[in-house]
Order: sequence, then structure tokens, then C-alpha cells
Amino acid sequence: MSGSDGPHIALIGLGLIGSSLGHAFKKNGVTTRITGFARSPETRARARELGFVDAVYDTPSDAVDGADVIFFNVPLSAMALLAPRRQPGVLGGTLSRLDTIEEFQRPSPDRSSFGTY
Repeated sequence: MSGSDGPHIALIGLGLIGSSLGHAFKKNGVTTRITGFARSPETRARARELGFVDAVYDTPSDAVDGADVIFFNVPLSAMALLAPRRQPGVLGGTLSRLDTIEEFQRPSPDRSSFGTY
């Protein structure tokens, strides 16, 4: 772990699910270090304003640098592109709405495999 105050958590996707996780982690003292990435500048600005992340980055690789745990809170089709970039030894998980799971179940020859929660 990164420090004595809990793991460094990275949130990839700062919308409804990512913001809910960030708020819950902060409220319950799970960690004192949360970093995040969102594709749109508006979402990054809103995340900073709401304060559920300690730092927001323009790229996923910057957001996960040094992270102990990564949560991918993006559509599953986007996750297939992001998941292989995880660093070895870093825990990763996903949270998705049911409608995006159906999208991911379509055949794709170059899809990486990973689990969802």
C-alpha cells in the first residue's frame, strides 16, 4: 500500500459511479489519496469542484500512476482499451450498469478479459 492511511485509489471515470465511489471512500475514511481521470474537461472540472478526488488528470496513465487499486467506471467497451495498461500487481475492478454489459457481450476479436463486479 502507498501509505498508512489506506491505499491510493484511482478512479477511471468520474461520472455517477466514480463520484459515488469517491464520496463513499472519503466519507468512510477508506483512504486519503484518490486520483481520477475523466475524458471530458467539464467532468474533470466538476470532480475538482465537488472534491471527491484529491487530484484529477487529463490521461488515465497519469491518474493510475502509483495507485494500489484502480476502479474502471466507464462503459465496458472503453474498459477493454484501458485495462491492459494497468501496472502489474495493481488490483483492478469494474462497476457497470447492466445496459453497458450487454454492449460488451458483443463479439470482439481483440478484447482483453477481465472481471466485473
